[in-house]
Amino acid sequence: SSLTWAPPCWVVGVSDGFSAEMMKLTAVMGAVLVLAATLSSVSAWVPSRGLAGAQSQLSAPRSAQASVCMARNPLKMLKLRKKRLKAHETGRLRLNVFRSNNHIYGQIINDEEHKTLVTASSVMLKLDKGSDKSAAFEVGKTLGAAAKDKGIEKVFFDRQSSRHKYMYHGRVESFVAGTREAGLNV
Repeated sequence: SSLTWAPPCWVVGVSDGFSAEMMKLTAVMGAVLVLAATLSSVSAWVPSRGLAGAQSQLSAPRSAQASVCMARNPLKMLKLRKKRLKAHETGRLRLNVFRSNNHIYGQIINDEEHKTLVTASSVMLKLDKGSDKSAAFEVGKTLGAAAKDKGIEKVFFDRQSSRHKYMYHGRVESFVAGTREAGLNV
């Protein structure tokens, strides 16, 4: 004898009315599931950015990602500190520079006492444009003159921190040239 397929037992009810209602309910639930799956896949696709945009919307907020990426490396900081203290043993103080998009800042730091001795910036000088080489030169010249007044003659140039390292060109080079012109031994 041949085997024939029979519907599951929950579809076949006690009466024909009951099985018809179950069939309708099953069809409606299936349609709802298909519609939900279609809508979720359509809303995940953003026309301007494609699926990559949808994935970025589902990921963690930007600030949470940035806090993970911006963590400081304690070993790098320790290495820099050792380098600075070794340079200080030669009798030189640290000439530090910070360059932003709009201004430049410089300071001479005593690492043994953890004190800033002299500082100058394009903000302090109230220059019209603090983001060019001439402004950096003037800031360096001012810093060098203030250091000479305090009796500081020898410094070493520190262009590196735990987060960034400036290349020696452009505004940074002009800043150091200004300190040299003022009489500092860099």
